[in-house]
Amino acid sequence: MVLLGFVIKKGEGVGFYIERFKEVFKDVKAHPFTKKPLFKTFNTKTKIFNDRVVFIYNGNISILNLFMLILDYGIITLLLITLFFIIGSFKSLATARMVIIIMLVLAVMVRLLRVYVTSKYSFWLAQKRSMNRNKFGLRTNKKKLLSNAEIINCFVWGIKPLFKDELGD
Repeated sequence: MVLLGFVIKKGEGVGFYIERFKEVFKDVKAHPFTKKPLFKTFNTKTKIFNDRVVFIYNGNISILNLFMLILDYGIITLLLITLFFIIGSFKSLATARMVIIIMLVLAVMVRLLRVYVTSKYSFWLAQKRSMNRNKFGLRTNKKKLLSNAEIINCFVWGIKPLFKDELGD
């Protein structure tokens, strides 16, 4: 589940960018060789203040779920095999033990990479990069990723989120 909220200074291209974002991500595919959507569920909400726009979206990402499930079972199996080698203390199988540990480390690294790729920070960096393109005209607009508390304050309590220079830090 990804929940991403950001605030952006109101300008000419903000509405166009948000509508284009909804249009693209509502129907985007997980990869070009399948019809499986990237998001199982995709919801958006926009709140407009006098000088800024707050936009949130959330959804469940379906990309690589089967592969990650198989990888999880592989990690558990490798842990059990490693535990067996450690308890049995086989000294003649040092090479096999080293290969299994390397496979375990690589599997954990792939799993952590997936966690990062499907996190809100990865999506925010990608969206911030696309906001800076000339075609949307949002390069000079202030933008900020919102924390979960700021999202709740904005949409439940109606409190306007502040940019970093307005916080007085």
